[in-house]
Amino acid sequence: MCRDVFGGQKIGMKKVFFKSNQGTQEKAGVQPDYNIYNFPELLNAIHFFEN
Repeated sequence: MCRDVFGGQKIGMKKVFFKSNQGTQEKAGVQPDYNIYNFPELLNAIHFFEN
């Protein structure tokens, strides 16, 4: 997650993270704005950011 989220976080970008069983899932100071567990949930993330 760190590599996927860190860059966006540094430039103020909204970040959606696809939670899986691969790679490091947590890193101090690195936090996505929204987590999804399957691709259909991406639409929920979009609605979350619209509100």
